[in-house]
Formats: sequence, structure tokens, C-alpha cells
Amino acid sequence: MITTSNTHVWMFWQIWDWVQDFCAKTNASGQLCFDFMKDDSDGQLYAFECNPRCSTILLNFYNHSKVAEAFFNPQARPSFPF
Repeated sequence: MITTSNTHVWMFWQIWDWVQDFCAKTNASGQLCFDFMKDDSDGQLYAFECNPRCSTILLNFYNHSKVAEAFFNPQARPSFPF
């Protein structure tokens, strides 16, 4: 069973907003993989790496019905929960 705390939900949306802002400001599109670290002293999240390729995290979604659509349909939009 997977559980989440309010902190994890908050971090998800903070990362989501940061990535949306970054992509809009840089006109980035396509497959990007960002890595973040959390500073435990103040809770701030920091992006420290961005790779223009798929990450092995994709394996967590190997049987998700929308993975192919996310890659091959330019009109695809995220759906929640994953």
C-alpha cells in the first residue's frame, strides 16, 4: 500500500509548479528528467540536475494505460492520480 502525507503532496505541487515555470521561461518541451533535493533545515526544494532523456523512474509506470499517450500524443495532458 502506498501512503502519502500532506508534506509529500505539498512537495509534489511545489515541484510541479517549478517545472511548469521553468519550461515556460525556457520554452523547453519534450522528455526532461529533473532531480530535486530537499534542504531539511528549511524544507526548500532545489533542482540540481536536468537530463533531456527518460529516467528509469519510468519503470514505475510500465503498465500505466497513459504512458504511450504521454510520449506520442502532443495534445496529451497529465492526469491525476498517476
